[in-house]
Amino acid sequence: MAGTVQSADATGIWVLMDETFDAGRMSGSPLVSWHTGLVVGMAIAVVPRADRIEIGFHPIGHIVQMAEAAREFPKIADYQRK
Repeated sequence: MAGTVQSADATGIWVLMDETFDAGRMSGSPLVSWHTGLVVGMAIAVVPRADRIEIGFHPIGHIVQMAEAAREFPKIADYQRK
């Protein structure tokens, strides 16, 4: 699916999609650069915009930085929602 980048910086990328579609359950989907073919972001939000949708992505570089800086690695099995 194609779209036009509306804004991009180190903390977020917003893309206005060319077509309308049901974006439900696509959290975590990759944003792939048309230019490089590389993954540049991960979907985290969807906003309706008139007859189209805008998707917010977390830049992959920031995700990698956060992962590399992690010092604690809790087990998912131990997670409890508060």
